[in-house]
Amino acid sequence: MKKVSPVTGQAAYPGEGWLITSGFCTEAYFRQFGDWHTGHDLARSPQGGEPIYAIADGIVKWAENAGSNGFGNLVFIEHKTNLYSRYAHLATITVANRQQVNAGTVIGTLGSTGRVTGPHLHFDISRINNALDWPGKDKNRVQQNYIDPHAWYRDEATMVIEPPSGKRLRVMALRGLNVRARPSTSARSEYVIPYLAVVEVKDAAFLADSFTWRELVTGGWIAQEFTEPETPVEAVTPVGVRTETPTTITIPSPVVVAARGVHANAGGWAPTDQELDLVKHNQVKSVLIVAYEPNQAALAVSRFRDAGVSDFIVRAATHRPISPDPQAFVDDTLPRLREYRDALTSAFDSSAKLHIAVHNEPNVSVEGFGTAWRSGAEFTRWYMQVIRRYRDALPNITIGFPALSPGGDLALSGLSRMDEWRFLEQCAEAIENSDWVGVHAYFVGDGADIDLKPQRWRDAARGRSVIITEGGPADGIANNGVKLSNVYRRCEQAGLPVMAWLLSGAGAWQHAGWVEQNVRLPIS
Repeated sequence: MKKVSPVTGQAAYPGEGWLITSGFCTEAYFRQFGDWHTGHDLARSPQGGEPIYAIADGIVKWAENAGSNGFGNLVFIEHKTNLYSRYAHLATITVANRQQVNAGTVIGTLGSTGRVTGPHLHFDISRINNALDWPGKDKNRVQQNYIDPHAWYRDEATMVIEPPSGKRLRVMALRGLNVRARPSTSARSEYVIPYLAVVEVKDAAFLADSFTWRELVTGGWIAQEFTEPETPVEAVTPVGVRTETPTTITIPSPVVVAARGVHANAGGWAPTDQELDLVKHNQVKSVLIVAYEPNQAALAVSRFRDAGVSDFIVRAATHRPISPDPQAFVDDTLPRLREYRDALTSAFDSSAKLHIAVHNEPNVSVEGFGTAWRSGAEFTRWYMQVIRRYRDALPNITIGFPALSPGGDLALSGLSRMDEWRFLEQCAEAIENSDWVGVHAYFVGDGADIDLKPQRWRDAARGRSVIITEGGPADGIANNGVKLSNVYRRCEQAGLPVMAWLLSGAGAWQHAGWVEQNVRLPIS
């Protein structure tokens, strides 16, 4: 079945520039509106008027205003697979009842009719032949009769495209490339092809989950984005895809840092005497430093070392807007990372590990989402290029997949976020080429309520170590020593090292700052 997005008429869902402002059957929607959401709300511009498309071949069963139930101008389509798609709040309707439509047929324009807070499309897919069905507070009926649009679009490849020249590809994923049972990131991994192995693929290529999938001549599917056309490489012999003993996924050695840590000051400057006094009092042994500023590494590392810190995480960061070109990010950040690598060698010895957190919260717009990349899959392609260059340039490092902004889809003025777990699902290859995974966790009460999800985080990390790179009060919540003590206790119980938020900060972060709030652990 050919499938297209209802808002672009193209294969990728939802499509460039479009936001999912309300997700499928989410707690957030239920808390706000008191009902369980049956699909997705999609929005792009405050004016509306964009064309809306049939998602697949079918017959129109409803094409008129829905009356008092809130849907406004509504189109409802029956598809050949006994599924039904619904498009609500349209400004105009351009199809008629009993009309045959194809995938990509324009059926109306986006609007704000019915009960809405602004122009958007309510879009859902169900097994119910009822254009006006709304389960409301019956969550079980939503989950039984409606389909998460993401799951529906992931179910199969959606577009055939012209293949690139040549049928032999070289694997460029440093930890190997998964061979999937189907052309989808949600399909199981059959085995892993080693780095630099050469494989043969069939002519056809398919687009699904924001990747270009190629079928191996021996069976199975790989994402082409982690390969390059074969060129001769000395001492590398082309290998067959499948061997008698399939290659297994390699899990890196655990990345061990001291459990009691702190996130250094927000500006990336070397610590002050007042900051170091708190580091000593609170018996901090690990630190995360944001590498914004040049010429800080030697002083920062030596002063933290003298205060008792032994483990260093450095976040690759830039003051510039995030570029979709990974080389631009590397060119900006690599010189400062080299400074920290050299500083660690000088302060300790050449065996000292530099743990690099690559960027931060890539699922939010202020960190590149929607401009440098539009999905976890696109971020993965960017990330893979960055870490390849870091590994080539820097000895004795570990690579950390960046922590995401916790929470679901969000669309506010000046800020948007993609649901953290959906973003993570699309980053499987990135995580499998990392040494550890960062996460963020916050509290609003006494610190004992810090929102820890250890098992879910470890499942997402695929056997890699998990480090809480920010753990502390949510914005506007004051910090203190008792709360910090509870955070350290909870994280230690969960077996998770935590970089407590925050040694010092200004503006919205001053409530969390140890210096600003004189955060000292109680003396027992």
